[in-house]
Amino acid sequence: MSIDLTGARIVWEARDQEPAFGRTFEFAPAHSGVQWVEAEAEWPDGRRAFAVTNFPAQRTDGGQPCTKDPFTKLLINFDDLPDGPLVSNNRWDVTGQPLVTGENLGWMTKPNGKAVKFSQITDGLRIPLVGNVQPSETDAITLSAWLYVERWPYGKWAGPVFAYTGRNGEETILGLNCDLWLRPSAPFLLCGGKMISHAELFPLITLNEWQHYELILRDNNFSLRIDGKLVKSGPVQDAKTLAKQRQDKAPAIKLGNFIGYADEIFLQAEPRLTR
Repeated sequence: MSIDLTGARIVWEARDQEPAFGRTFEFAPAHSGVQWVEAEAEWPDGRRAFAVTNFPAQRTDGGQPCTKDPFTKLLINFDDLPDGPLVSNNRWDVTGQPLVTGENLGWMTKPNGKAVKFSQITDGLRIPLVGNVQPSETDAITLSAWLYVERWPYGKWAGPVFAYTGRNGEETILGLNCDLWLRPSAPFLLCGGKMISHAELFPLITLNEWQHYELILRDNNFSLRIDGKLVKSGPVQDAKTLAKQRQDKAPAIKLGNFIGYADEIFLQAEPRLTR
């Protein structure tokens, strides 16, 4: 179907863009992820017509999917799952109604596969670490994932955002947690105490953009990298508490307490010499 636009006034709107007028419209996406474009035509006699479309945009410096090595304990993506609700199985437990979708894969150099979408603050994922995927209490741990945060919770909300946890997911050993006393909430890093405050971390997190988070714990020293850049590293505050936490027999990886997407959850554990 074709429409004669002679004499029509056309206004364009798009994600992260100011309205524009004219017969054509070009823009460069400000962020990766799902983009939308809407056009409205209005004729002098009052008639109007609307059109809208969506398309994905990827990072120009996108990453490659992880590959396993001898120290890999866990590598989870959602590529082989059908679109729709993510359901609990023998690999993970879900809370709320996370969705499996291929609509937003902008972190990849060549987008392919699927990610998990948290549409509500109450959506979350817990991945128990049992048997041969459970690190020992002395292993050096590297935990990473791609996260796309659209919004943080508002109000007295606390809990892991992305973390290696003990007590069946109730206690963060190494990871990002929400600070319930902020409005809106904001993440900080826990590892034997609060190691990176929300004031340090919050400016480095870009909403509506895929970012790669890498958490490392090695010989009572921690580090956090975002998009490959070191945010902070150093010795943990309370090594005794951390050692006790790591003796937990029910560790798990937890994600949640934000609205957005997650993909490529990766855990390595390298044996260390005991002293």
